[in-house]
Amino acid sequence: MAKHIFHEIIGNVFKEILNNSTDLYLDPACGGEHRLPFYISVNANRSTCVSNVDLILVKDEIVKLVCEIEESGFIPTKIYGKVFSTASALLCKLKGIKRFDVDKKGIFLHIISKNNIDKNLVNGKNTNKFNQFIWVEESIQDILIRANLWIKEYYLIFGDENYFKNGEKGYNDLQKIINIIYYNQ
Repeated sequence: MAKHIFHEIIGNVFKEILNNSTDLYLDPACGGEHRLPFYISVNANRSTCVSNVDLILVKDEIVKLVCEIEESGFIPTKIYGKVFSTASALLCKLKGIKRFDVDKKGIFLHIISKNNIDKNLVNGKNTNKFNQFIWVEESIQDILIRANLWIKEYYLIFGDENYFKNGEKGYNDLQKIINIIYYNQ
């Protein structure tokens, strides 16, 4: 399996913030042991699987937060597709382990590595790409507010590995999302 350094970094940040909680499940790309498939039917099989994500956070056996990490390429159709295929799901079932229902107020978190975006910067900024981030995040959030889907909130965070170091903005943003959503603080 190919190494996904940025995935592993984000997985380690979640482990640190959550103090290695058993409610955190990571895909192998993030340093975990499980594929994290979501299904549109209680009959979970290949034909009803609609997405596989990088990380989930559960509480009381219910998926509260889903995280998808993109190391290369910010393509809006890929971003929308992952969010809404997952949002249409009824459950997440880990092979041979357990099944988790989805929360009625779930969170979808997209983390985008800016390493490959930086290659396209002009004068230190790619205003079109960063403006596109803002528009896509707002658009997805607007759709989720109106839709009858289990995911109710969407966050898009982009940065490099340094942005997610303890004490940096990305790390603090993840901690806030986890504290508000997972711990209800």
